[in-house]
Amino acid sequence: MVLLSRIHNALVPGARLLFDVTARPRFGEFQDGVVVEPDLMDGFWAVPPYLGTEETWTYPDRHLVLRRYTIETATDTRQFWNWMHCLSPEEVGAELADAGLSAPVLYGDVAGAPFQPDAPTFAVVTRRAL
Repeated sequence: MVLLSRIHNALVPGARLLFDVTARPRFGEFQDGVVVEPDLMDGFWAVPPYLGTEETWTYPDRHLVLRRYTIETATDTRQFWNWMHCLSPEEVGAELADAGLSAPVLYGDVAGAPFQPDAPTFAVVTRRAL
């Protein structure tokens, strides 16, 4: 809520905010579990060689996913925590309204494709509410 309030205050008249959202249908793609493999995700996390661990926790009552990545190289170990909240358009609209932003205009992606209710992501355009 703090971020949306700051965005509201920063938007000048006529300005729009465009962002993408992880959609509610994507939650079904995730399962709790652990994956450990050399050069996890084809070397995405570091210059190979490294050992990567991906741990996934799901919170079905909130449609929330946590993925923690642990990357071990010859010289250090780093962790990255990636939280994904899989939201419905209605939930996004309620958060925007609470921050004083307009009802969302929905798209399939940030390039303006048509909105698809069963897609794993969608895009939103909003502005300061009048």
